Order: sequence, then C-alpha cells, then structure tokens
Amino acid sequence: MIRTLLARPGPAYVLVPPDSSHRERRRIPVAEHRIEKGQVHYKWDNAQRPVVDIESGDIVHCETNEVTDGQVVPGSPASALGTIDFARLYPLAGPVFVRGAEPGDTLQVDVLSLETLDWGWAGLIPGLGLLPEDFPDPYLRHFDLSNGRDTALRDDIHIPIAPFCGTMGVATDDPGQHDVLPPTKGGGNIDTRHLVAGSTLYLPVFVRGALFSAGDCPSDSITLLRAYQVKVEISDP
Repeated sequence: MIRTLLARPGPAYVLVPPDSSHRERRRIPVAEHRIEKGQVHYKWDNAQRPVVDIESGDIVHCETNEVTDGQVVPGSPASALGTIDFARLYPLAGPVFVRGAEPGDTLQVDVLSLETLDWGWAGLIPGLGLLPEDFPDPYLRHFDLSNGRDTALRDDIHIPIAPFCGTMGVATDDPGQHDVLPPTKGGGNIDTRHLVAGSTLYLPVFVRGALFSAGDCPSDSITLLRAYQVKVEISDP
C-alpha cells in the first residue's frame, strides 16, 4: 500500500473553518484506489496513459509480479533464464496521475505496507551481473515464502523475508521510452533495500500529474545480479 503526497500544499491535513470563529485542524478522509493486476508497463514514458487518477494524500493498492513478469514460475528450470524476453522485464504498476502535481513539485511516497505472496526465486542470468565471466551458466533457485517470515536456504539456515520496492519513480520530461534499468533522474530502479514498509521516498516532479509507478520487489540485498525475486502485494495485511 502506497500513499502519495505533494510537498505543496500539504494535503494530509488542511485547515478548515469550524462553525465558530476559530480555525482548527481537521482530518480529511482520503480515498483508496486499486491498480488491478496486469495494469503494468515496461518502460518509462511520459506519454503513457495513467491507469488511475488520485488526489494528493490518497492511498493506492497494487500487486506486482516478479521481475520477469511471469516468465519464471514455480518449478521453472534454470534454462528458462536463457530464453527470457527482456522486453517484458520490470513490470511496473501504474502510472498513477496525482492531481495537482506540477513540474518543480516534490512527490512524497509513503510505503505503508509490503507483503510477499507465497513464492520467489533467485538466479543468475548468463551475461549479466557483476561477475559474468565467473558465472557463465544459468542458475535458478526457488524459495517457499508461504509463512511470511523466512525462507529456507537449507534445513539449518533460514533467510528472513524483508521485501522492499526496488523500483519506484516518476516519468521524466525526456520524450520517448526509457529503460527501467538504470535509474533515471525521476528515481526508478534504485534498488535501495531500506525502502521497506514504513519508509518514505521523495521524488522530483517533471511532468503534470507526476506519473508515478512502482514494481520490481526483491527481498534483502542485490548480490551478483539479484536478490530473490518475489511477487508482492503493496496493500493492507
């Protein structure tokens, strides 16, 4: 679950005149929106049509697929990594159009909750990563995430599940389509493992509506090529 706020004009609370002559701070209810599974895009593009329009301070729920967008599934062999369609990497939920957002504003993104689904994977894709010459062959390891707390590397070693949102960003003012990797001036694939539930990300706004998107949710840290990739629901427990 993600909440977006504009630095201008401070939307979570507003001053409204009460019945008396005094002014008081009152809570203004926010709306909640859901981006349906499959409402994704694979490139940054400021011409991309938004899938949802929200007010500043609203809450957005979405479910993201793992980085291959379903090309790797439970039981896939390592050879599946050699036939990946790279045009389908990094499915991003969005874009989200934030009403009132204009170039020069700052978008505040509060990550309210992140939940893994029941499965994830880690792998080495030939030719990619930090040490491609040392690891020329594909490797794929599946992980059971169903208990929501940890996953077994082996019987006596368990890895805590700590999902974060690897890609969160906005469309820039540069025309055309742009790859999700590497990051852009609008954020994007920054893979900061500290962007867990409870964290806040501030992004510059370059185009009207900000056009915010999110996805690519691994767990723990990126090593060699990738931490284990998970399907994540950015939503309430």
